Formats: sequence, C-alpha cells, structure tokens
Amino acid sequence: MYWLLFATFAQATEPTYQHVRTAADCVLEARQKDSDTGAALRATCTWADVDPHTLGEMVRTYDEYTEWLWPLKACRVVREEESRTLVYQLQKIAPLAEREVLLWMTQTHDGPSTHVAWSAANEEPLVSRSGAVRTPINSGSWSIQPDP
Repeated sequence: MYWLLFATFAQATEPTYQHVRTAADCVLEARQKDSDTGAALRATCTWADVDPHTLGEMVRTYDEYTEWLWPLKACRVVREEESRTLVYQLQKIAPLAEREVLLWMTQTHDGPSTHVAWSAANEEPLVSRSGAVRTPINSGSWSIQPDP
C-alpha cells in the first residue's frame, strides 16, 4: 500500500487544515487564506493497488500533467538545469480568468519514496497571454511513500 500526498498553492505546513471531503480513497483538507501562511489545499490518498514506480513516473513527467491534472490546459518544460526544471503551466478554472505560472520543479528519491516539489519562479520572465493572469504564489509537493 502506498500513499500519495500533495499540496497545491502553498507548502503543507501544520496546524490549521480543516477536512473538506473524502473521495476516491483521498482525504481533502484546506487551510484558509487568513492563516499565517496563506491558503492551501492538501490531499492524502491511500491506494492499495497502485504501483509506486508508475505513480512516481507520473509526477516526474511534468509535460504530461495535463493528462491527469484537471485544471491544466497546458504544461511544458521550458528549461532543465542540474538540480531543477523550469515548467510553464496554464490553468483554467471557470469562471476565473486563465492563470499562468512558471514553476521550479525539484525531485528527490529515497528507495521506494519519491518527492517532487515546486515553487513559483517569479524571477523568470513570462509574457502573459491576453486575458490571463500570472500566478505569483504557487508552491507545494507530491510525496509518494510506503504506507507506514
């Protein structure tokens, strides 16, 4: 059995997460924007029949995120460096304006565990699409680890 843990739009730091719902073997929790560290979402999923290697490959293949991460209309690798990768994402959640972001993605592996973290690359230039908004804050991580 393996866990997939992820947080979007902010690092998953304790203590103010509240249960939102449970679905598809995942518990979704949210932290409100008036929290000391800002708004965030966190899901903890426990899937007994998931191959951890395959799931790890999915979270490490950034340009295929649009195939399984529903708010993304576009995702592509812009540049690879020795310890990080710059990734462009275009997010669409109706009725909001499209959101564009450049992210620095990093990977670590520890045996069967995989960790992919991201943070907004605000220092990188981005010419926004007409009507789109550049997202200034977007950080989080995917962690895949054996069930303790």
